[in-house]
Amino acid sequence: MSATRATERIKIDGLLDETLWQQAAVATDFVENDPQAGALSPHKTRVRVLYTDLAIFIGAEMLEPNPDSVSTQYNLRDRFDNTDWFQVIIDGYRDGNIGFGFGVSSVGVQRDGRYQGANTSLQTDWDAVWNAETRITPHGWIAEIEIPLSMIRFNGQDEQVWHINFQRFHNKARTWSFWNHVDPGLPGVITQCGLLTNMQGIRTAPRIQAFPYASTNVGAQVNLQSGVADNVNNSLNAGMDIKVGLSDAFTLDMALVPDFGQVRFDDQVLNLTPFEVFFNENRPFFTEGAELFNKQSNLFYSRRIGARPINYFKAYQSGADVQSVTNPGQARLLNATKISGRTARKTGLGFFNAIELPTYATLEYADGRTEKFETAPLTNFNVVV
Repeated sequence: MSATRATERIKIDGLLDETLWQQAAVATDFVENDPQAGALSPHKTRVRVLYTDLAIFIGAEMLEPNPDSVSTQYNLRDRFDNTDWFQVIIDGYRDGNIGFGFGVSSVGVQRDGRYQGANTSLQTDWDAVWNAETRITPHGWIAEIEIPLSMIRFNGQDEQVWHINFQRFHNKARTWSFWNHVDPGLPGVITQCGLLTNMQGIRTAPRIQAFPYASTNVGAQVNLQSGVADNVNNSLNAGMDIKVGLSDAFTLDMALVPDFGQVRFDDQVLNLTPFEVFFNENRPFFTEGAELFNKQSNLFYSRRIGARPINYFKAYQSGADVQSVTNPGQARLLNATKISGRTARKTGLGFFNAIELPTYATLEYADGRTEKFETAPLTNFNVVV
């Protein structure tokens, strides 16, 4: 399908009432993926695409003969349960390695994530900043989506041709359908996309994002005999994550004294095997360009960076008359830098560097003496792909 350049402001309000929407090419005739793979979907869908130098706009009309058949349910972000939803899938490099999914439910709940290679499931550990509004109408429901081009990775050619697909889920009929047919018997979703053409002369603005943080904690021990708090201590931590677009295709990520306190915890795993448990990477800094650094299966396991110090348990093995007063469970990252992207000829390039500060446990002897015990040395990590 062909995209249309927007020459006027597009207001994201769930109403496709701008003149440009009516002039844009229409993608229709969706094909079922499930339950009747290959059959023409009985639920009419019309999708249009506009673009500017800053964003791409998706206008989707999900038609229904009876608006009461539209399922509506509010959920947390990245969760679609008992509701209708629509999604656009974009692979800007057209290489089948990485694609981005941006979905919205009938009540406006957003879901975003990445498709990698032959995987058919959306990995929602990746989050982007984008805008969407939906509206229930007498003819069904409408989704109007604005995706900043800074959220998408693509090469710097004058004429852009992307892999794109549109997906619709009809909850009451339990049907999944795509604009460009996705055969469930074949691997991958982004490898079965259609083409979006006619995006000419995109000149994007600089991509710069900064995520500062500050945190403090105060701790005290209460003397059980006197009931008075003593050993009061406090600390202040601050740092920043920075993301800079070196070009349309390459991104620089930097983290200075990062804080991962807002990252969700891992599930507990009872491991009765002699092999290491591999957990998913949930820290935002490490998820950018992850498909490049993980090209060889588990050769680079980012969870070892900033992980539990290598001699963590040795701090508890110093003798019966020694106890561990403090023993940090994670090594502290001083900084990390990463550059990732693909050239116009689809060559993937990645560079990664991270520095861990030394980590110490505090040991206390029976006579009251204390000393520091190094549980992890100063460590430098480097990866080149």
